[in-house]
Amino acid sequence: MSAPTVVRDLVVAHTRMLKLPGVARTFESLARQARDNHWPHEGSSVAFDHASHPDGLPDETFRLLVERAADGIFISAADGRFVEVNPSGHRLLGYEPRELIGKKVADVLPPRERARLAKEQSVTGVGHALKEPWTFLRKDGGEVEAEVTSQPLGDGLRVAFVRGLDPRRAYESKIRHSEAQLRSILLTAPDVIMSVDRAGTISFINRTQPPLQPSDVIGSSAFDHVPPEARPRVVAAVEKVFATRELDEYEVQGPPGPDKAREWWSVRAGPLIEGGEVVAATLCATNITHRKQSEEIEARLQEQLRQLQKLESIGRLAGGVAHDFNNLLTSMLGFIDLARKRQPPGSQAIEFLDGATEAARRGAALTQQLLAFARKQIVHPTVIGINHIIEGMTPLLRRLVGENLDITLALADTPDKVKVDVGSLEQVIMNLVVNARDAVVGTGQITLATGVSQLDGDYARDHDTTPGEHVFFAVSDTGAGMSPDVAARAFEPFFTTKPVGKGTGLGLAMCEGIVRQAGGHITVDSGPGRGSTFRVFLPRAVDEAPASITRAPTVSPARGRETLLLVEDEPLILRMAKRVLGELGYTVLTALDGLEALDVLRQHAGDIQLLITDVIMPKMGGRELAARVTALRPDIRVLYSSGYAADAIGDDGVLGEGINFLAKPYVPSRLADAVRAVLDR
Repeated sequence: MSAPTVVRDLVVAHTRMLKLPGVARTFESLARQARDNHWPHEGSSVAFDHASHPDGLPDETFRLLVERAADGIFISAADGRFVEVNPSGHRLLGYEPRELIGKKVADVLPPRERARLAKEQSVTGVGHALKEPWTFLRKDGGEVEAEVTSQPLGDGLRVAFVRGLDPRRAYESKIRHSEAQLRSILLTAPDVIMSVDRAGTISFINRTQPPLQPSDVIGSSAFDHVPPEARPRVVAAVEKVFATRELDEYEVQGPPGPDKAREWWSVRAGPLIEGGEVVAATLCATNITHRKQSEEIEARLQEQLRQLQKLESIGRLAGGVAHDFNNLLTSMLGFIDLARKRQPPGSQAIEFLDGATEAARRGAALTQQLLAFARKQIVHPTVIGINHIIEGMTPLLRRLVGENLDITLALADTPDKVKVDVGSLEQVIMNLVVNARDAVVGTGQITLATGVSQLDGDYARDHDTTPGEHVFFAVSDTGAGMSPDVAARAFEPFFTTKPVGKGTGLGLAMCEGIVRQAGGHITVDSGPGRGSTFRVFLPRAVDEAPASITRAPTVSPARGRETLLLVEDEPLILRMAKRVLGELGYTVLTALDGLEALDVLRQHAGDIQLLITDVIMPKMGGRELAARVTALRPDIRVLYSSGYAADAIGDDGVLGEGINFLAKPYVPSRLADAVRAVLDR
């Protein structure tokens, strides 16, 4: 049988095998190639309806179809030898063109496939087509898997269309790898990824929040899994994706979880497009709860910073006002005292002057509150036990609160030494007890308790204090308590819930200022209907002996004959103090500022025993003046006077060792005693 005849028989076989999809596709592909490449040459009249007119095609056309087929075409005789193999078949098995002609089918099969071949040949008859996978043996010894569609042609001939599976399997392997990779990404991604249709129905989701499982939500509406207030935003995002094919992003708070907490999510919505149409919306939700919490913390810190800056500004203003007011009060008290001494016994003017003195003293107390709030008051810290202070104040506190309130002490038998200014701490205790008294209507109880607490680093950072062991005392009452809003503003200066005229709003602000200046902090725990508890924490001090202050006994009136250099930038105080000290026998040289004082010092040839100087002055402050004066006259003593620390005396207003200080406002007798004490020391 000639090759063209064999090829023509292939077409006859193809007619019978068209029901096999693989074979039909092969010949349809060949027919397209023939038509596109003008096989045979122009001028030939060829009918390509090979299924209905197989004998109408020229032999050349069939030859070209076979030679240019992408699949291998193998034709074998009854003895199993190949009589025709197209180029694709040779390439598939690694042979040169025409090299397979004359070889047996068994020669290109591995041993395990040869027994199968014999069995197949024994059961396959004419008209019986098979489509099976086979493994072939390449010329180089390697193996190649292929899909084989075969059928007897008659006269012992058999045709096989062979399509290598390696490219397809490689493609399928890539698809499987891609699918596995995508599955791994979806399972390990921390985000929640889902696909929904336009109605919000969930068709896919990679993970869910406990206790739900993915199978629990497939088929449900994504809109049902967000709170009602967030639902319109989610619906709008899905609708936008379907309508515009554009991405959309939004943030939403989810429903309460098992612990009742609600988490925040950032959602990115995008289109899933197939065939040019949006078939679904893909939603990718990232948990941003920690970020939101960080933003809230940052916002609170920013607000606290603004409050601190505001308080610092108010503190500077308060300190400045107190400084100027103390100067006025000092001169007022001095001149009132001078005027009083000049009144005859029984004079009605004495009563008036005493009233003016009392008003000035009350003004002085107010300036002390301002300075305490601004943390600019001068303090003399000593080591003392808090229990000792409270026990000593208890009789006074009982009289202060009245008979309707019972004061209970719960003082712990633990180390209670702290280093504080005793007078300032007593002022804090007094103020807290007065607040507790005012908070209780009718009968009730106030409890003063003490103890020791170990503050860790986190707590210290949150409360702007130092970690370590602290001694605390607490003042609790059985009053109505405060709302959270009121408690949050409790230490705010000038904030008060008392009626107009009943409170300045500086009491608790003053307490906080004093406690902060001592290195501690104060907290409040209160709620409507459960009273209030204020706790003051102070660093525990080592057990050391309190500093002792010894002064030479003075004789009243405190007179003297020494020469004094008085430096004061307030003319009224300068005039009053010079008059007071002059009447006591002292020689008083005066100057309005530091530079003038140096000029006076250089011009005075005699001894000067004491420099009395204000701390805050223009041109040259008291500390610099004292340093320059003592450099010129080492034996001179120094007495500072001020109503405002402003870091000029010591760090945070704490009086340093060996510094003599007279706080403003003062009365003439205190000035005289302070001068005499320094001179006699």
